[in-house]
Amino acid sequence: MSMIANASGPTAGTGLHQVTGVAAIALMAFHFAWAVYVLVKGSQKAKQTFHRFSLVVWLFWLIPYIAGLVVGMSH
Repeated sequence: MSMIANASGPTAGTGLHQVTGVAAIALMAFHFAWAVYVLVKGSQKAKQTFHRFSLVVWLFWLIPYIAGLVVGMSH
């Protein structure tokens, strides 16, 4: 990780891993807030919608995860 962080070149700065990672963290924060709301006050329809959104969030999370694996394997 420290080699990747100190690298200069195509993997440094705002690469795919960093940009999608920040977006995934923001989505996870929103996902958590919505989960609490649905758990406390949500209707059955809200719970179904939450499960569909949850799948999308977790699939999006795979982008920075896999990008990190690729970047890590290239060093």
